[in-house]
Amino acid sequence: GAAKGDAKIDADAVFANLNSPKESE
Repeated sequence: GAAKGDAKIDADAVFANLNSPKESE
């Protein structure tokens, strides 16, 4: 359902963020 889709999107966003270098760090 929508909740599952949102969770997948959130997980993908978090994973991408972890793999992306941060200029602030």
